[in-house]
Formats: sequence, structure tokens, C-alpha cells
Amino acid sequence: MKKDIIMGICTMLVVLTSIVWYLKFQKASDEDKDMKPCNAIYYWKTQFQLNNYEKSFIEKHDIRKIYIRFFDVDYGQDKDGLFKALPIATTLFHDTVPAEIEVVPTVYITTKAINADSTFAQLMYKRIIAMAKRNKIRNIHEIQVDCDWTNSTKDSFFKLCKDLRNILHKDSLSLSATIRLHQLEKECPPVDYGVLMLYNTGSLYNSNANSILDYNDVKPYLSSKQEYALPLDVAFPIYSWGIWMRQNDFKSILHKTDFTDTLYYKQMDKWKYVVSKEHYLEGHHLKKGDIIRLETSPLEDIIKVKQLAFSKIRRHPRNIILYHLDSLNIAQYSEENIRLIYK
Repeated sequence: MKKDIIMGICTMLVVLTSIVWYLKFQKASDEDKDMKPCNAIYYWKTQFQLNNYEKSFIEKHDIRKIYIRFFDVDYGQDKDGLFKALPIATTLFHDTVPAEIEVVPTVYITTKAINADSTFAQLMYKRIIAMAKRNKIRNIHEIQVDCDWTNSTKDSFFKLCKDLRNILHKDSLSLSATIRLHQLEKECPPVDYGVLMLYNTGSLYNSNANSILDYNDVKPYLSSKQEYALPLDVAFPIYSWGIWMRQNDFKSILHKTDFTDTLYYKQMDKWKYVVSKEHYLEGHHLKKGDIIRLETSPLEDIIKVKQLAFSKIRRHPRNIILYHLDSLNIAQYSEENIRLIYK
């Protein structure tokens, strides 16, 4: 009898040990799966609709994750005249996101909004879930927040992140945040991982540099090994734009990048054009004599910055993300060029 009890206990111990080892193995496998790199891209428009070129781009480059801007949060008056943080510029889905693509709903939060209010985590999450259900987006494992926070807004932004992360973790979802270069030297936000933005690195007002990406703007922030506590992914630009200036004053960003029409523009040098005939463009009134500076994202600059980032970030970035999915911009790169960036 006693022998049978001992044998039974031994058998149970063997079974329990097997279960423990299985769970450890399963956890390790899940972690390996989670850490497996994948090609990703942002989609930053107010209407989600993929043309054939963009669909082909996703397939050719095995893009399995898309960060889609769902809406912005700004500070303003609601319909009752009350000032509060409000969702604006909500993306309309005219296409269904392919089921095999993981979607990361992304929300841009203005500094004005986060400075005034940090209590809208639950409302923001509910809106994201409602949009996902309405547009049949089911493959969601995380949410991302994008905010250019500084020392004066840090506490408010960190509170929002902490509240949102607690909500998401209850539903087994992760929270990520964009990290700008100037934020690398600051405390990490309470999120699961960050995306280091290696675009929009310069000033729009500097007429002698490329505000989209300039190695000389990035280098000071990555002059030594980065011991950033959060795991980081990295995002690189694949877009162009025109900087519209009048008498050395910045007027606006123009999304048009072809200024070869000699009826309206005269080329001054490789990157600058002068408006030769008054006209309207993208809702703006351009006058004769205005200057447009064309800015692009040259492959050689992207690769140079990429090499710097990978050499200075202690934990090598897991995923590379491109900004952003737009056929007019990505058509400027060959398939081999895109592979070099993703490599």
C-alpha cells in the first residue's frame, strides 16, 4: 500500500515536471516568435485604400505589419462648446486590410492635447476597438501612441501611457510609442517597446539641410553607445515633399514633388524652384517669387544612418519600419533599394 502511494507520488512528480518544462519551452517558443523580425510599414493617410502598386509592394517585400494612423488627438471645443482632448482626422477605411497583415492602430497626440488632459486612455481605446470592429480588422496585438513630448509634458504623457498600458495588458495587448532622437537622453515612457523615428530629423526652416533625414542631424544623438532601457525598432523615411517659403518665411509643406512644369516653376538649383506664375496648389495660394525646396530621402543617406543606428544601439533593433506606404513615393525606389533598407 505504502509502495503504491510512493509510486503514485513519483508519477505525479514526473508529470508535473514534464508540464513545467513544456510550459517553459512553450514560453520560450512564444518569445522567439514574438522576437522574430518582420518587415513593417506605416500608413499615414486619412483614407485607407490600397492601389495595385501598393498591394504588390506589400507582397514583394513580405510586409507583415502595418502601423495605420487611426486618428489624431488634439485640444479643442466639442459640440457643446467645452474645451477638451478630441479625436480629429479619423481615417476612413475604403479597403479591407488583408487578414494575414498585423495592424497596429496608431494615434498621434498633439502636445497641446497632452498638456491639457491625460485622462482619455479609456476613451481612446474604446474608439480604436470600435473602429477595428466596424472595419473588420481582427489581427491586432498592440497599439502605438505618437507624441513629441518634452520635459514640460512628460508627466502627462507618461500617465496616459501607464493608464493605456494597464488597460491593454488586461486584454493581452501591447503598447508601443514612437521615440524621437531628442527623447533618447530622457526617461523611457512606460510602454512595452519604442520605435526610434529616424525621419523628420531636421528643421523645416534650415534652407541648407534636408529636414527629412540628414546624417549630421542624427550623429550627435548617436555619438556613443545608447543604453536605452526599452527595446527599440527603427523607422526610416521613403518619402519626399516640397517646403514652401515666402521671403524666407516657412509657409507650408507641399506633398507634390514634381515641379518640372515650366509654366509655373523655374528651377534655381538641384533642389530649389521659384514660382514663376501665381496659382493654387493643394489649397494654397502660391505667388510669383515664392520658393519651393524639394526634399527627398536618398538611399545612401538612409543606409548611412541605418549603419550608425545599428552600431550605436546596444540591443539591435528587431524590426525595420518604413514611413510610409504611398505609391508616389515608393515608386522612386527600386525593389533592390527597398531590400537594402529592410536587410
